[in-house]
Amino acid sequence: MLVRPIQEQLEQQSTALALERPGLGTVSGRLSRTDLQRWLGQPAPAPRDYPDVTGALVDWPDPGAGTPLGTFSDRLWARIPA
Repeated sequence: MLVRPIQEQLEQQSTALALERPGLGTVSGRLSRTDLQRWLGQPAPAPRDYPDVTGALVDWPDPGAGTPLGTFSDRLWARIPA
C-alpha cells in the first residue's frame, strides 16, 4: 500500500507510521512519478489473514468487562500470525 498522509494531520501521519513500521505499506511525502515507479517496482507482499475480532470488539465495552485497554489490545494483536 502506498500512502501519502496529508500534512498537519496527526492521525494520518500516525496511520502511515503504523503501516510502514511492520512493512505493510510505503509512505511518500509527495506523490511523484519516481516514487510511484519505485513502489510499483517492488515485489507484492505475501497475503496476510487477519482473525475476525468483531465479537471481542463488540463485547469489550460491556461495563462488566473490566479489561484494561492495553491488555485487551495485546490479546487481540496476539491472534495475528507472525
